[in-house]
Amino acid sequence: MAVRRTAISDLPPQRLGETAVIVCPAFSENGGSVFEAHLLVSDFLLNETKMQDHPLTPLTDPDLRCAQRAQADWLVRHIDFRTVDKGAGAIAAALPQTPSMVIVDAVRDEDLSQISIATRGPKAPRRHRR
Repeated sequence: MAVRRTAISDLPPQRLGETAVIVCPAFSENGGSVFEAHLLVSDFLLNETKMQDHPLTPLTDPDLRCAQRAQADWLVRHIDFRTVDKGAGAIAAALPQTPSMVIVDAVRDEDLSQISIATRGPKAPRRHRR
């Protein structure tokens, strides 16, 4: 019997009550960035790292659009770095109005901050500062 993995990306945005699901696996502390919808780790495309041969989730294609299209039944969109570099307003304006997965480029911590601001809504968790 086959076992199907379920991840948050398996749920349609409508079921989550959203019009878009943001995909941005950038994390600068680990050298991760997303540029032109490609995942890089320490300036190497992900498929050029040991992750290419991962026993559970081999990553042979660094293009996140391809990976997400293979996992999702809805549109996959991309917000490029030129838009992200213009700030939260530009990112918010670029978000689709139709249910979509949206891959957002991020190469700096500031990009992640701007994405957070652009996507913050009434349901979004807020950071509490002490």
